[in-house]
Amino acid sequence: MKDVATQPTVSLGGLPVGTELAERYEVRGWLGEGGMGTVYRVLDRELDEEVALKLLRVELAKTPEALLRFRREVKLARRVTHPNVARTYDLGVHAGLRFLTMELISGESLAARARNRPALPEVLRVAAAI
Repeated sequence: MKDVATQPTVSLGGLPVGTELAERYEVRGWLGEGGMGTVYRVLDRELDEEVALKLLRVELAKTPEALLRFRREVKLARRVTHPNVARTYDLGVHAGLRFLTMELISGESLAARARNRPALPEVLRVAAAI
């Protein structure tokens, strides 16, 4: 396993498969990027289960405001229990990198589904679920 602490740089989308975080999570693949960071598919070796790991952008991890928002996101997400919302599990730190772990949801993203121009009944069904 490659430990992220020994990586020369860690950038958005830049954690290679096999990278280890917090002596527990092994990167299996890249899932996407958002305003606050990058999301990876990882194996939680402690529980032998794949989860999503959201890695906070390095530049944001240095600002108290961003860390507060990140913590608040986790606290709020943990209060939501609904079949259409991914569960948030934990916050973590590894080599100065901040991350959270959450339920890994399989399937097509909403953006990908929208690109296929679904019929109105499908749009209404998805909108109602959201």
